[in-house]
Order: sequence, then structure tokens, then C-alpha cells
Amino acid sequence: MTQLLFWLLNYAVEHLLLCLIVAPLLYLAIRTGAVAPGKRAALLLLAFALTVIGPAIPLPTTQLGHSIVPASSSSQPRAAEPAAADPGAALMTARQRDAMTIAPELAALLISLWLAGAAWGLARLLSAQAGARRVLAASQRSHELEQRYRHAIPAGTQIHVSPSFGPAALGIAAAKIVLPRELATSLPDDALRAVLLHEASHIRRKDLPILLMQRLALALFWWNPILRLMSAAIDSAREIACDLRASRAYGASVDYAEALLLSIEHLAPAQPRRDARVLCAAASLATLDERIDAIIEAPKTPTWAATATLLSVSVALIVLWVAADIAAPRIALKHPVAGSTESVRTSAQAPSRHRTATPTTATDPDAVIALHDEYSQFLYASHDDYTQTLTKLMDAYGQELAALERTAPQADRDARLDRLNRDYSRLHAAAESRYRIATAQAEAKFLAGQHSLGYP
Repeated sequence: MTQLLFWLLNYAVEHLLLCLIVAPLLYLAIRTGAVAPGKRAALLLLAFALTVIGPAIPLPTTQLGHSIVPASSSSQPRAAEPAAADPGAALMTARQRDAMTIAPELAALLISLWLAGAAWGLARLLSAQAGARRVLAASQRSHELEQRYRHAIPAGTQIHVSPSFGPAALGIAAAKIVLPRELATSLPDDALRAVLLHEASHIRRKDLPILLMQRLALALFWWNPILRLMSAAIDSAREIACDLRASRAYGASVDYAEALLLSIEHLAPAQPRRDARVLCAAASLATLDERIDAIIEAPKTPTWAATATLLSVSVALIVLWVAADIAAPRIALKHPVAGSTESVRTSAQAPSRHRTATPTTATDPDAVIALHDEYSQFLYASHDDYTQTLTKLMDAYGQELAALERTAPQADRDARLDRLNRDYSRLHAAAESRYRIATAQAEAKFLAGQHSLGYP
């Protein structure tokens, strides 16, 4: 449980930092027109997925030694960090010391609030799914419209006529197009064909499964307003992308825009089942002007410059992801420094597996290389033993501290805690001393062996 709290907190910090540094880049790329309207949906989806999945992908910079950091670690002996033996381990130890500490009780409270909000968001999604089912139950399938517009919709797609819901595409496994009765009965054929082409574009682009993943992410990260703004931008860009695709199939951009405006005039003023609209691809009137401008001003064919710009911004997003991983402050769970009882002594005083570096007596240059390799292997093994000893010491300390908090009476708890502190300091210092002595002896033997071979 402690490791899970530690991982979730560090994930949330890096996720929020990544959103903060990605959002300005996306804003500039879209507002300045650097990314073509037809490419915006792909770019925003990439950024959205990167902010959600990226912090969960382990990079070398995220590897930390322990998830429990003593509260007063500055007063305790520190582990030796031989750069020659393992620079990566030295970096991890340094990042561990610089980690922000947080009390386990506060960490548990934050995670509990996060999970409670996520559960509420998931419950709302289930309610939206039930609303979509009620919409389909209240609508009627129109075989006539399916036959008349069979060239405008994907094969096997059903068209349903609802009393007042739509137009929208909904359904994951078997997507359906829902039209309001007023629109289906009074709209001219060309305008209705434009509406069906737009909704069919959602189905052909596989927007509905992506929309579901998007809504799930919003439910899980309910506390992140930046992610919600990015999701709204994705919804708008998705509608524009479908408009551009539908206008090319329609034949003329201006005619398609006029048909779109005509369909808006025939929409019913009220839209019931608003909860069902969460999980369906449906346009918002708030973005109508932006959609019309994009339809009229969009180039007939994608240019290489638009593709190159999209690739450049995508690479910049990946670079920012790595930068966020490096810059994100690390969080560690805080416990008071304490030594251990008998179980800690057993862990810390485990027999060492150190090997002795024995100099060779060869006289050729290859002997120096072999001597250096043997010395390096000893340093790696020695450092590994040392870090494992500290890990066992820390794990045993955590177990003993938890047992002390559960069972020890309040009267003698402080005395026992002081004794744990003293034991921990002694065992930590003993482990460091053994490590320093072993490495110093190995270095002396290495230098003596090198000197016997005639090298300074």
C-alpha cells in the first residue's frame, strides 16, 4: 500500500506539471494557425494521451531508491556514492535526498479524495450510458433513410429517428446515427445528406471509442482543469475534422456550409437527455462560427508544410514529456528516523558477499585491463551489497515502526522510539563503515597490483 501511495502521488505531480508545460505550446500552435484545422484533432489527441499515459511510463530519470525517507535524514550518516562504481546509482540517491516528503496520513487522505471523485465520475458515465440506451429505446429505425442515403453512410450503419434527440452518432460496438424527427422529415435531401455525411465521418474516424477513453480520463482526473480544457478543444477539433471530411465527400465546401446552417435552423430548441450526449459524437452550437470558417478556408488537399508542422510539434511534445519527467519534484512518504530492534539487526548484520580484488602478476598490457575489470566488478558487487543492506534496514525499520505504533503503550512509546533511533544510527554507520573499508582495501590492492606491473 505504501508503494502504491508513493507511485500515485508522483504520477499526479508529473501529470500536472506535464499539462502545465504542454498547454501553452498547444495554445500557440492552434491560435497562430501553425497547425492546420484538419490536423488539430490528431495533435490534441496526442497531447492528451501523452499527459495521461506519459507519467506512467518509467524512464531512467524516474527510478528512485526508496519510497520512505526519514524525516531527519540530514542528521544521519549518508551512504557513500562512488561515482566510479555506479554513476546511475549516485544520481538516484541524490534525487531521493531531494524528494519532497509528505506524511503518510496526508498522502492517504489525498488519494482517498482522488478515488472518491473518480468513482463519482465513473458513476456519471454509467448514467450517460443508460441515457443513451433510453434514447435508442425511444427512437425508431428508419430503413427508408438507410436505403436512400446508403452511399453516404458506412455499410451496416443504422439510422434511428428520435422524437427530439440528435443529430448524433452513438454506440461503441455498433455505431448508430440518431436524427431528430423534425430534422429527418422537414430538411431538404441535400442538407440531410450533409448531416449524415458529418455523422458518418465520426464513425469512419473511430471517434466514438476514442471519445469513451477521453471521458474515462476526465472522470479519473476530475481535479485537473487543464485536462478538461484540452478535452473541450479536442471535441471542437473533432467536429472540424469531420466537417472537412464531409465537405470533401459532399463536393463543395461552400454548399456544405450552407447545408450545415440550414440544418441548424431546423433543430429543435430543446435537447432532452443531456446526460446521453456525454458519450455521443454531437456538435455544439458554441463552435458553429469556428466550424464554418474552417470549412470555407481549409485547403483542398493537405500540404507537406502542414504535415511537417504537425510532426515538429509532436516531437516538441515528446521532448516536453521527458523534460517534465526530469523536472518533476519527487514525493516520498515521511517517517520519523528510528533504528530497529532485533529484526533490523538481523537484516543489517547479514553476511557480506564482498569479493576481494586480487591483483594479477601478469606483465603484459592485457593484465592491466584484466586487473581494472576485476576491480570494477568488485566495486559494483560491493555497492550492490551495500544498497541491499540499507534497503533491508529501511524495510525492517518500517515494519518495526508500524508495530510500535500499533502495540506500544503511550507511556513507553517515546523511550522505545529513542532506542530505535540509536539502533538505526549505529547500524547505518556500521554498514557505511564496512563499505568504505572494503572499497578502500580493494583500491589499495588495485594500485599495488598496477604498480607491480610497472604502471604508475
